[in-house]
Amino acid sequence: CCPNRRFDPRLVVPFGSSEIISTCMREGLLDCAVTVCEGAGTVISWDPDLVQGIGARLTGILRTSPIEEVMSYIREHGGLPLGQDARIDQPGGLRKAISMGFKRVAVTVIGPRAREIPVLRGIEEEHGVQVAIFSTCNTLVGEEDLPCLEMADIVCSSASQLVREHIGPRARMQMGVSIPVFILTELGKRLALTYLMHMRASFVVFRARMPYIVREKQPVPAVPLPSQ
Repeated sequence: CCPNRRFDPRLVVPFGSSEIISTCMREGLLDCAVTVCEGAGTVISWDPDLVQGIGARLTGILRTSPIEEVMSYIREHGGLPLGQDARIDQPGGLRKAISMGFKRVAVTVIGPRAREIPVLRGIEEEHGVQVAIFSTCNTLVGEEDLPCLEMADIVCSSASQLVREHIGPRARMQMGVSIPVFILTELGKRLALTYLMHMRASFVVFRARMPYIVREKQPVPAVPLPSQ
């Protein structure tokens, strides 16, 4: 959240949304991404390195303020902030991307803004484009948000037991065990498998009933310190 923030294009999180999106952009499956950057708000990016540089280090942004150095960097490296006021408006970002001629667009939506997902689906249908929705940062989602998450292509469970219990059984595929990432659609599956082709890691692949949960590897509530 400062003018000299780094835009590091290296892959950082094993099954992170920006990692999947940037890889699939390089492979030609996606044209651009609508993500959020501190200091710039909603950003339309057509350079995969910029997508990863934005998303690698800071996610879950609820509100931000303009930082001209950050916005200038984005403009010079294959991206466009939606507004000079650094507003966060993912449906507006999708409409802007479509107006720029992009047809296959990835959009990230954090849990507190989950109700934007049906709006994004409506825009997708209205314009006849393909939208890959990545639902991220879902630790604090409530039951009222679950129907919205069900409309995404890829859902990160974060530390949410609700997501594990209600979204997990709908998954066609799961990546990861400690923080499962649930793949809900054929498009999501194609993107996930394309990303896995480029991961330098060893994998075990087997059939399982979703979600595949290893209890001792799940996040647990913090234990309060005893009173002194």
